[in-house]
Amino acid sequence: MNSYHGVYAPPKGREKVTEFMSSGIKEILGSEMVVDVNHRALARRIVADLKERRSNLNRIVCEVDFRQYGLYNRRIPKRNTGRRSRMAVVIREDMEQYMRELREWLEQEKDTPLEEMAGFFQRRIGSYEERMQTWREAYARIPGWIDRDTKRMLDLGCGTGLELESIFSKYPHIQVTGIDLCSTMLDRLRHKYREKDITLVCGDYFQESFGESCYDMVISFESLHHFLPGKKRLLFEKIRAALKPGGRFLEADYIACCEEEENLLRRECERKRKADGISEEQFVHFDIPLTLEHETELLFQAGFSKVNVPDSIEGATFIEAVR
Repeated sequence: MNSYHGVYAPPKGREKVTEFMSSGIKEILGSEMVVDVNHRALARRIVADLKERRSNLNRIVCEVDFRQYGLYNRRIPKRNTGRRSRMAVVIREDMEQYMRELREWLEQEKDTPLEEMAGFFQRRIGSYEERMQTWREAYARIPGWIDRDTKRMLDLGCGTGLELESIFSKYPHIQVTGIDLCSTMLDRLRHKYREKDITLVCGDYFQESFGESCYDMVISFESLHHFLPGKKRLLFEKIRAALKPGGRFLEADYIACCEEEENLLRRECERKRKADGISEEQFVHFDIPLTLEHETELLFQAGFSKVNVPDSIEGATFIEAVR
């Protein structure tokens, strides 16, 4: 926090004192000594600084120290137990407003029936790619997290392959296996990248075999937030087994800004399933994201040795887990 002073520097040594007052203490204390004998101007500066600080307090920042949550357990090799995995990303700029709007939206949609997952995308194939352009910047960032030695990659919930455009631009010879429930989307992907080394599987990635130690990298973009923690953990274990030693899983997904959001959406999904007579085993298109803490906890429980959260872009939070 800055300090504010409406006084002149003493006449003796004025220049050096003035310089020290304006910038010298910043290096020592990390704050500024703001000096202005114009009291009105000084008051305006104080108000502006306080507004900026208040604005920053409205940013929902998730900082995770995993030792605080007891996430270092016997599944993690002993050589990693001393690490601190810290990460800070902005999930929602204004959580209070966001939660208010979410509750209003759920009230409006309370009588809208759930849709089966593959059918949901099948019916919206015409507008899908346009709607997903929200994440153009996020797609463009993905190649930056891919090692140049990566040869084989698995893409879970690949859709029409929007994330692959930037990847193939940088790594044109990478071998990709894509899995998705919607055959129409896979047809579009196949047509777009017919000259690339791609294997496509129309199926349920919870049921499909990935093999063991055969991929350098696994990615999933905005796909896993539809599933409960138990299913996710089993999937994460299968992903880890499919990666080569040192291989990485890059998940970009919708993350709940708080436990209230996580619980609210899960309860609403359960209510809708019960009202529509839909079992837990049937995939439906309804968002039930986890908080960042809960999502990363599952990755550690699945055996990943290191988890980082490098960025969050337009609601897509990137989580990198290393085997």
